[in-house]
Amino acid sequence: MALAPAYGTCLALIVLAPLARLCVSSSDGLPPVHDENAPAGVRGQNDGNAWLVKMKDSASGDMVQYVCDDSIDKPHAEHAQMSIESYDQRVSDFGASCHTHSQGFKTMGVKAQRQQIEDMRVSAMGMHIQYIEPDYKLSVSQYAEPETGEDPDAYAAPDTGGDQDAYTDPVEQAPPPKCAPACNTDSWGLDRLDQDSLPLDGAFDPPKGYDGEGVHIYVVDTGIASQNTDEFQDRILSGHAGSGMTTDDCNGHGTYTAGVAAGKTWGAAKKAFIHAVAILDCDGQGMSSTAINQVEWIGSYHPETYPGEPAVVLLPIQGSYSMGFNGAVTSLWTKHNMVVVVAAGNNYGNAQMYSPSSASKVVVVGATDQTDSKTDFSNSGPNVAMWAPGVEVPGPGMQNGEQTSVTGTSASASLVAGAAAMWFGVHSSATADEVKEALLNTADEGKIPNLGKGDNNELVGIMFKAPPPPSPPPSPPTRYLTVDVPPTW
Repeated sequence: MALAPAYGTCLALIVLAPLARLCVSSSDGLPPVHDENAPAGVRGQNDGNAWLVKMKDSASGDMVQYVCDDSIDKPHAEHAQMSIESYDQRVSDFGASCHTHSQGFKTMGVKAQRQQIEDMRVSAMGMHIQYIEPDYKLSVSQYAEPETGEDPDAYAAPDTGGDQDAYTDPVEQAPPPKCAPACNTDSWGLDRLDQDSLPLDGAFDPPKGYDGEGVHIYVVDTGIASQNTDEFQDRILSGHAGSGMTTDDCNGHGTYTAGVAAGKTWGAAKKAFIHAVAILDCDGQGMSSTAINQVEWIGSYHPETYPGEPAVVLLPIQGSYSMGFNGAVTSLWTKHNMVVVVAAGNNYGNAQMYSPSSASKVVVVGATDQTDSKTDFSNSGPNVAMWAPGVEVPGPGMQNGEQTSVTGTSASASLVAGAAAMWFGVHSSATADEVKEALLNTADEGKIPNLGKGDNNELVGIMFKAPPPPSPPPSPPTRYLTVDVPPTW
């Protein structure tokens, strides 16, 4: 295993043991740089000049903004919590440029040569830096069948040869339920949610009242197509987008994942509110620094705008391991009581080697096929909390009435995000931990035959207990009429 040089060490992979990372400062007391010398599985895609600089928590948000943005005037020293010497330094002083920053998470996205990063590290400002890591590329968590010589991490739906039965149950069809035809569905993904076992019955019939009403789902992806009004009706509320992006989807992946989570036709939580948070461009690509910035927006916007209202955050994306991104994602759970659902990734490997699937607390979801077997491409590991359909799962396209299908853990995570919203809507005062516990308690245990040792054998289910009936109105008070009756003697 290759270790980082004198800039510090990062233990990224322990073979034959649960995956762990231990990042420590270098012997010279300066902040570590976790760079391209990390193992290939952790290194991922980076152009070599994009960096994520994490400042120490002792640094103020104003200071982070000042160091990053040359247009910002210097705040008062008592608010900066830095020495005068280091406070006089900015990223641009080292010949580098800062394109985004997060005041809450104390991170900066920096474009710089390796030597410029080293100069920054050994400067007076370096004593206020916690660590530096590559600003890795992120992409949609959609699977592609790799060709010879092709990167297996490329993302496009596999060619099914036009077989329209690719997403139907291959085994005997069960008798239709009593709710048919009103509850009929063409999505085998939805169909699987409300059944304990195969075969499927062609219907989606969740318990009454479990529809996600009142819950906000933040879909962190490529945005949502504004023209698909039929699928989302009037439930799309304010969103946010990274620099140079828009919440109006130009890729299709964000529209799809939002639809599988909460669409009228293809979604599980059919009455949930939806917010588009765009961190990926029209090619389905983005950067960790942009993702951190948008996650910070969710953490500030939702509590201020919808105080006390339940929220689910869907991250159907994947990228290389990033301490900065993981920390931002976990904070939504721990600081804001938001249920965070994350795709395990499609790398044929360990979900703990990637981000955000290696973040703590979150619900990490792997992919199963129509026989309830784990797919070969899905990442796995003990941190994958549960599994859900992820092969040719139907969902909405960009236009009204348009249908598409996706293979990958992004489809699986979207179904689980919808399931989480369904339960959260009925139990709106619950904690995020209680929502996760409810999902695990309702999951179908032991259904997946080909999981590895230590994997959680939990297949998502939504047959929650029916919500308690409303309390009857209080009885009117009993009124007594007093009458004076004369004695009879």
